[in-house]
Amino acid sequence: MAFVIGVHQTAFRRDDDRTHAELAAEAFGGAVQDAGLDPADIDAVWFGSTTVGAWGQPAIAGPAVMMGIAPQGAPVISVEGACATGGLALHAAWLAVMAGQADLAVAIGVDRAPKDDVVGLLDGVTLVPGEWEEPPSRHDRERFGRRQARSVGDSGWQPIPERPLLLDVAALEARYGVRAGSCSRRDLAQVVAKSRAAGAENEHAWLRKPITAEEVQAEPMIVEPFTRSMGCALVSGGAAVVVASEYGLARLPSRARAVRVAGMAAGGGLWRGLGQRPALERVARRAFSAAHTTPESVDLAEVHDATAWAELKWLDALGLGSLSEVAAWTRGGETGRDGRLPVNQSGGLLSKGHALAATGLGQVGELVAQLRGEAGARQVRKRTPRVAVAHNGGGLVGFDDATSVVTVLRAE
Repeated sequence: MAFVIGVHQTAFRRDDDRTHAELAAEAFGGAVQDAGLDPADIDAVWFGSTTVGAWGQPAIAGPAVMMGIAPQGAPVISVEGACATGGLALHAAWLAVMAGQADLAVAIGVDRAPKDDVVGLLDGVTLVPGEWEEPPSRHDRERFGRRQARSVGDSGWQPIPERPLLLDVAALEARYGVRAGSCSRRDLAQVVAKSRAAGAENEHAWLRKPITAEEVQAEPMIVEPFTRSMGCALVSGGAAVVVASEYGLARLPSRARAVRVAGMAAGGGLWRGLGQRPALERVARRAFSAAHTTPESVDLAEVHDATAWAELKWLDALGLGSLSEVAAWTRGGETGRDGRLPVNQSGGLLSKGHALAATGLGQVGELVAQLRGEAGARQVRKRTPRVAVAHNGGGLVGFDDATSVVTVLRAE
């Protein structure tokens, strides 16, 4: 078995000028301290970042950033999978522990917000000239999206270079869902309002000012049906998780704060069209099977809400409820702190911000805090949580994540 015994997340901020190494030092040191360990105890480190290449050292990101931070002689393995990088780093550390190759492993993700005049999805733009140019596959997705839009009579497919293509893809899918009656624009606004209420209680979150669903709907439209607050902002930050084997856990004076990694799974996406089911469904089934549990047992979740629409569709794909059901739960407050299935009580990407490689590990850190009963003002109150699930996705193929990682945690 494998256990999470330490977690730490830096504040997520757009105005954080610290280097990757400075962010990594805080995240690594905080997680090791939370576990009650000395850095020298760590056997191996899996390091993830998507932006180190834009700042230098793309080929040896992990060793370069972790020099002087990771214990001398411990391997530092670099991981990169777009926005799923943090989840993939944790998956690799978990596999090493489960295989008996490490007793105490750290997964860490660190990223910095793009420089210059570039802002996050919150403002509808993420393109960075030069280092962050869109890949050639962008044009394939433009043509793919145009065909899909024509197939359903949607005239809103108008991607522009100044806006990330993923936002147009998500918007087209959201319009399709709204027209099918699975959810409404009001539901999307309510997702944001719920997220911001949670973010207001999270000292690590970038956006901490509550907002009402009415205010969200009244904001400027970025791309139909998304108003300004319905997309996440890119921020700087780091997060780390310490994973232990049974032997590693036995080295601690107490196992009271350990949280078991009941099951994990990672998988690639499908080049799917509108209305087709995502690859996340299969990944989730594998994770729940490995955990010997079912979606019905889940007490709370952290999902990759790059947009308000994403929260609803990923809850559906995880098997936690149909799209229409989770939309109804959102309307009724059932995905809030006191509801039947609290979702993204960290504030999610919509409020906490998206620190790319740190995001998936930050999700796990939030769930661990909840399962330990240490989430403070964000602590869910309707029932004592025992089982939690995190979904971290990254990249884009058609209308699907290129990579999905699902983590099922269980309180000891």
